[in-house]
Amino acid sequence: MKNWDELKTAYKVASLGKVSLAAKALNVHRSTVIRQIDSLEERLGVRLFVREQYGYTPTLEGEELLRVVETAEREFIGLENKLSKPQSPTRTSLTITSVSPFSPTLLPTIRRFCFQHPEIKLSFIGTDDFLQLEYGEADIAIRPGLPAKTEMYKTEAMKPLEFGLYADRALKAKHRIVGETDFPTNLPFVLRYGANNTGFEGWTKSTVPDANIIYQSSCVYTLHQMIVDGLAAGFMPRSLAANAANLEEIHVPEKKWRVPFYLAYREERARHPDAAEFLNFVRNADY
Repeated sequence: MKNWDELKTAYKVASLGKVSLAAKALNVHRSTVIRQIDSLEERLGVRLFVREQYGYTPTLEGEELLRVVETAEREFIGLENKLSKPQSPTRTSLTITSVSPFSPTLLPTIRRFCFQHPEIKLSFIGTDDFLQLEYGEADIAIRPGLPAKTEMYKTEAMKPLEFGLYADRALKAKHRIVGETDFPTNLPFVLRYGANNTGFEGWTKSTVPDANIIYQSSCVYTLHQMIVDGLAAGFMPRSLAANAANLEEIHVPEKKWRVPFYLAYREERARHPDAAEFLNFVRNADY
């Protein structure tokens, strides 16, 4: 496209709906807006707007073009924000994101990284939304599932996270859980709010009576704490359960639960020393 001003003008008219409002926002004359839209339509050979008495309405072709312009504008804004941030020669910033349920498991790794690299200001965003790395919403993402193929960023598989069913030693004794095949039907359980029907959450929902699920929360940390405090049984990552001396595993025959995770990052961002250091660190983490 030879004239980006015409695209900007068309985008502004579509956003505001009126030529006069677009002219005011762009600080140009109304006739300039009309002339640029006419020129753009002539160059493309399609009508981008329906001229109506109350304003300009985008056609289907206009909406398609404007979606591309909107994406380009977001890219430029993200780039501008990155380039305009003051750079410090002694301290860099790195933003990591992952799904909320993985946050407690990842925390020890993040803590060790911060101790070893105080020169890097690390931010962690725990959210169930997949932040858009291409717009600079985060630098590195740790996501559940198998690596997704995408042209926007690089992905690589991580070591799967292993889970086990755990309960406080006293709670196991109270319910006379001795052997690997013992599983009382009246054992109290905790379960994540909004649990899915697969993996250990699906097993819990199909095996444990609803009346026995005495606590639910969207915050996985509180579920883990309830298990450690002896309130109920529930699933925890083996690496976290190993830190609680009072917890013992309840072995479920022929059942193993592993949740795959993968790293996602922009290739050019991964070449920066801070991102490269974190990627190497988390690849070798024992979580």
